[in-house]
Amino acid sequence: MNDTTDPESPTALSQRMLQVVNATPVGVCITNSQGIFEFVNPAYCRFYGYRPDELLGQHFTMVVPPENKSLMRELHDRFIAGHNEVRGEWEVLDRDGNTKQIMADATHIRGNDGQPRKVTFIMDITERIRHERMREDVERLMRHDLRTPLNAIINIPALICEDANVSDEQRELLDIVERSARTMVEMIDASLNLYKLEAGSYPLQGEPLDLLELLSRVLVDCERATARRGQQGQLLLGDRPVTSTDRCSLRGEPLLYYNLFANLTKNAFEATPTDGQISLRVMCRSNGARVEIHNQGCIPAEIQPKFFDKYVTQGKSTGNGLGTYSARLIVDAVGGSIGFHSSEDTGTLLWVELPDDSCRADSAG
Repeated sequence: MNDTTDPESPTALSQRMLQVVNATPVGVCITNSQGIFEFVNPAYCRFYGYRPDELLGQHFTMVVPPENKSLMRELHDRFIAGHNEVRGEWEVLDRDGNTKQIMADATHIRGNDGQPRKVTFIMDITERIRHERMREDVERLMRHDLRTPLNAIINIPALICEDANVSDEQRELLDIVERSARTMVEMIDASLNLYKLEAGSYPLQGEPLDLLELLSRVLVDCERATARRGQQGQLLLGDRPVTSTDRCSLRGEPLLYYNLFANLTKNAFEATPTDGQISLRVMCRSNGARVEIHNQGCIPAEIQPKFFDKYVTQGKSTGNGLGTYSARLIVDAVGGSIGFHSSEDTGTLLWVELPDDSCRADSAG
């Protein structure tokens, strides 16, 4: 067993440094190039339920679930060889075999013998993950329960329209009610699918669709929602306005694509000044399509690096930070790509690359 206060120990720490590391609430361990524990601090032992002597001299995968042992060995070897390790969330096992969740980060050091070591820092996020899953379960139940009254709302306009005394203006209003209710059901279904997208288990079922027709509906719906602000949207095919005879055919899932572009276009309208202009530019290609959404607003510099992260939002009283996050999940699921350029001078240009067949991308993955 290694003594970290022994100056001859490969991982020797100064007495002052040892006091600091032992007092920190963050779990710390040091492993050698073979993955053997050479040092563990009290917080690390408390988290896993082991005594120091039960860990020291053992391979670090003793706290790793069996299905992840091979991967973790490979990542450890790559790290020792000089590759960087991205901070991540992992499942681990404590002494009693209970599954826990950690946030882990690591750094390189060299021991007194000149050999590389890995210092790993862990934080217990088990409760946070449990609360997130509970919230997601509650949200899914609420969304499910919302569909029942909405289905009734969808059917009522058609029943009223059977009355011969209903005027054309009333029929138009009833049609708006029905379409709005159907859109709400579609959006609820899309939000229910967010969990499957996060888990990578969403079953893609592509069908032929006209991307221009879909984007036209998105634009009309967003313009209607912001009519009081006087904003206008323009749908372009290349450098010219779209005509009624234009088509851009893909295979994809209309509901996912509507949700994707509705979120992004809604954000563009919200970021555009009153009476401003938003453009959706489509470039059709043999292997898919590119859509560019431009608005005159600028994404705040402080959130640009994490623009597509979950719950990231700023300056919007009704924003929940899920729009761009779900957009990224959808694009990743269909095998596309997404990005943006934003500045005070040029506004924000957000682009989406879509494959010609999202199901082919799914089966290849």
